[in-house]
Amino acid sequence: MQSRTATHTKDHKMHYNTTPVHISRIRQGDTILFDGQLRTVCESDIKFDGFTGITIFGDSYRIGMLPVHKVVFHKELTIKS
Repeated sequence: MQSRTATHTKDHKMHYNTTPVHISRIRQGDTILFDGQLRTVCESDIKFDGFTGITIFGDSYRIGMLPVHKVVFHKELTIKS
């Protein structure tokens, strides 16, 4: 599990961890780290292909051999000047 921080707005930061999981464990509504960006997965983003198996955003994660980095958010912190 890796701890990360992303800026949400000028005064707020989002704290989250990523957990590597198999592509079959990702469901609609989950947030993943995809190409360095946080992306929320919709039902239409998850597809099944007879050749590559499950894909998310068109990526098969090397036919399930690479883990998907699922995001777990923590409480938002407010920065006071």
